[in-house]
Amino acid sequence: MNYAEAKKLIGNQPTFALKNMVVALSTMQFLNTPAENLRLEAAKIVLKGDPNDKPKPFKQYALTGGIGVKSIANGNTWAESEVA
Repeated sequence: MNYAEAKKLIGNQPTFALKNMVVALSTMQFLNTPAENLRLEAAKIVLKGDPNDKPKPFKQYALTGGIGVKSIANGNTWAESEVA
């Protein structure tokens, strides 16, 4: 599973929710369903971050924003948070 597939499976969850998901699903893994094991793997991949997602020089990015605004603080990628 790559980063894009993991992000699609997990959705746009905040970091604290992903960390809680990993803790909860790692507690007794033998009770997990196959779908829960996939979510666990995907959450770990998303928490590591996208190796290709880095800010580019001379570009502006939204670091913070309100609800529904694409920004780094809201869990969006550097590419998604670029200000036009």
